[in-house]
Amino acid sequence: MMSGGDHGEHVNKQRDDWNAVADAWERYDSWLSDNFASFDKALIERAGIRPGHKTLDLGSGTGNPALAAARMVGPQGSVVGVDVADKMLDVARRRAQTMGIDNVEFHVCHAGAIPFADDSFDAATSRFCLMFLPDVAAALGGVHRALKPGARFTAAVWSAPDKNLSFTLAMKVLQNFADAPSPDPSAPGPFSLGAPGKLKGYMEEAGFTDAIEEAIPVEMSFPSVEFYISNMKEMAAPVRAILEQMDEQSRARAMDAIVEEVKKFETPDGAIRFNSEAMIVSGMKASA
Repeated sequence: MMSGGDHGEHVNKQRDDWNAVADAWERYDSWLSDNFASFDKALIERAGIRPGHKTLDLGSGTGNPALAAARMVGPQGSVVGVDVADKMLDVARRRAQTMGIDNVEFHVCHAGAIPFADDSFDAATSRFCLMFLPDVAAALGGVHRALKPGARFTAAVWSAPDKNLSFTLAMKVLQNFADAPSPDPSAPGPFSLGAPGKLKGYMEEAGFTDAIEEAIPVEMSFPSVEFYISNMKEMAAPVRAILEQMDEQSRARAMDAIVEEVKKFETPDGAIRFNSEAMIVSGMKASA
């Protein structure tokens, strides 16, 4: 676990990095829905979310799966989504308005310090957030406290790097052109909770019972090489941060190398498809 000072610096950097790509996430909303909607469905089902429930979504970003949960709970229920990146939540609010969803609200706060009363929620979800947190135990403890007895929390995280080349390919190539150290597997990042049993262990330590872990395969599809490149440059906060630090010549060489690698996954119709894998872990707050 990070020290207090390092913890604060990490949270601030995460906020700045994700705010910087908020506009891109809004532009790519249709692509995100096509590729990630199955995770929303799985999280909602495994958390046992039903009409009338009050639910919590940790790390909502641009609104997923909070908006899908809001539709599930209906007008008699409600959803509260939280995220550290205020600009991402601005996108979530605009999406809610466009979709005509008025039973969801979004709050800016860090997932490790949620400000809700004990026993407040009937269920909780989190999609691809926990692995970026500097203190996973604190976040899970907060969710456990805020859930009602008998309620379930279900979270999705990416599994191992070698099973998610759609994300790791660009970073691996960039390391050959930029002064970027190899990621520390123990530090917060896309795959920090991907090892089998790791998130399940954290959840059990936080007091969750009946913990269930599933590996979920998913195909990541990009309509073209050009779309993949734009997607990575604009949406992937870690990739964008490295590219911005490179000089123009190095950046151009790096992008050419990435294109060469990506073309290895091109299909006859010109699309780019990767097999990926996520872990979905669910646990229950024991009844009193």
